Amino acid sequence: MAEFKLNIAESIPGIIKPNKRFSLILGVFYIVFGFVYFWQENILFAFVWLALGISGITFSIINENNLKKFHITMNDISISYKLSYFKNVDIPWNSIALIQVLPIAVLFTLNDTKKEKLDLSKISYRDIKDVKSQILSAAEENNINIGK
Repeated sequence: MAEFKLNIAESIPGIIKPNKRFSLILGVFYIVFGFVYFWQENILFAFVWLALGISGITFSIINENNLKKFHITMNDISISYKLSYFKNVDIPWNSIALIQVLPIAVLFTLNDTKKEKLDLSKISYRDIKDVKSQILSAAEENNINIGK
């Protein structure tokens, strides 16, 4: 089986990709306003503007880096996917007992009866079809039962 990799950030229809330059300029703009308010001795507004500027800059850097990490990858050994900030799943093909293909998800039943769900609701329909067909072909190659 040839390696299949889907970058989720490129697949999500209508995603608002962060414009790093705009976010950084806006963050600097907020920080400047914070210092202006601080100079005018309006401490409350100064801290609010400074906090907005710092959090805007931080969010733009973190969000752009993390968006690149969301993926679905399949190879001869395993399927791995990361669809959220906190969950990274790697399942070897030989540990899968049953694969159930649902309309916008794939449910893996492992040999130890544990279940893992690959939720495909956030990616485009065209990519859902590609992912499902790759999973089904890998299931046939690895003699994995396919349920409905």
